Amino acid sequence: MSDCIFCKIISNKVEASFIYRGVNCSAFMDIHPMTPGHLLIVPNRHSERFVDVNPNDAAEMFKLAQDSLIAIKKTTILCDGANIFLSDGAVAGQEVLHSHLHVAPRFIGDGQKVGFMNDDPDQANRFELDEFAKQISGFLNSSLKE
Repeated sequence: MSDCIFCKIISNKVEASFIYRGVNCSAFMDIHPMTPGHLLIVPNRHSERFVDVNPNDAAEMFKLAQDSLIAIKKTTILCDGANIFLSDGAVAGQEVLHSHLHVAPRFIGDGQKVGFMNDDPDQANRFELDEFAKQISGFLNSSLKE
């Protein structure tokens, strides 16, 4: 996509600090890091939403996230834990509309907070949960058979 910043980065039209360039996925440092070492993993093919990412590319993204954290642990970057997250769609906070996975090293006292707005919501109604589970599993089971 011509106006996508991540597509421009992948095609070397915009500078980035790459940690990995692969056939299907690439990884580079986030220009606005949450913590030192915060990186982004993107499919090389433009996909706005995660559901549009090729399943093999999606699997590679998560494998690359795991391998990146193993590598970070061997550096001087503070990393007592990590957040691995993906926002899917603008309503979920996705700012760049090219699917991407954040890998952000975390350490005690880093001052960051990541999580859901309702940290302690009321327990959901079991009947409602069962109904949602039936709906989702019905479509999931049919898509797994295809």
